[in-house]
Amino acid sequence: MKTITSGMKNGHDFTALYYAFGGETIDTATGKLVFDEAAGLKYYQFFYDAAQNYGSMSCLHGDWSLWHGTITDGKVLFWVGGTWQWAEWAEEYFKELGGEAYLWENWGFGLIPAAEKGGKPNSLTHPLVYTISSQCEHPDLALALIDKVTDYGP
Repeated sequence: MKTITSGMKNGHDFTALYYAFGGETIDTATGKLVFDEAAGLKYYQFFYDAAQNYGSMSCLHGDWSLWHGTITDGKVLFWVGGTWQWAEWAEEYFKELGGEAYLWENWGFGLIPAAEKGGKPNSLTHPLVYTISSQCEHPDLALALIDKVTDYGP
């Protein structure tokens, strides 16, 4: 593994697939940011194969409504999505069926499978961190708000 010391930019939503190939981002001994080259090569090979060998490029176009419609119409068994889509689906696609209550009753959650035999499944697409500034006038209220908006349970 290589330690990364500069040139970092914002990431994207595919971190879970890098982890699925055994990738690591933090060296637990040093706390430094790292990149696992072997896992990274498998990760990029996965996307290359999907685009070049399996024809996925033909479906990687259009606006989000095409994606969401396909998912919410029941044409897809598994979807790697996030909590940020939950409210949109409840309001835009399932409101007449009961909205969020319908989603809790009819939708499930699962881990992203390991990419290789013997690997570990995971649930991370990208980490989100919520912080409260030391200059915040009402830190207890801010914490209560974070608690409320991140409570995804039934």
